[in-house]
Amino acid sequence: MRSELSVIEFRHYVGEFEKIVRTRVDQVYQPSAKDLLITFYKSGLGKLHLRINPPGFIYFTDEKTEKPSKIPGFCALLRKHLNNAHLDSVNQLGFERILEFKFKTKAGIFKLIAECFSAGNLIFTDADNTIISAVETRHWSTRDIKRGEKYRLPESKYDISKISEKELSTALASTSKDSLVKFLA
Repeated sequence: MRSELSVIEFRHYVGEFEKIVRTRVDQVYQPSAKDLLITFYKSGLGKLHLRINPPGFIYFTDEKTEKPSKIPGFCALLRKHLNNAHLDSVNQLGFERILEFKFKTKAGIFKLIAECFSAGNLIFTDADNTIISAVETRHWSTRDIKRGEKYRLPESKYDISKISEKELSTALASTSKDSLVKFLA
């Protein structure tokens, strides 16, 4: 059984999220560490429940969630900033398994970023991509996920959606047969 979505599936799902753009955040729940349920409200449609569970899945559900007895800090922060916010857009960042949810509030623009690769993570930033909070603090040689840092995409050698034929030929020629399948994936 698969536990992650592919980049191509992500590209497709971005279009599915159009139905929650221009809706209002009604409530935010965090049933477990990396499991977020955001309830949106849209006049004429009613409530729409979006479950974000990185690195696994992001999907709409009718399922009611159990409310934890204690509200986790990340959830409390999202409630503070996002209750009654309007979802402005949902975008896939680069050609990665990363979705950015951009919200408009009276206090300004905020973003919720769902990284759905590796161990997964949820990151909350301001309009300038400065990290306000993350479910998990992380450190790599090329970037840090921690409060006060600018959010940056993971380094990617190639963006397959923008690669030219010549760049692809060069990349394939320099890839060993053992690494070819991994490269193409």
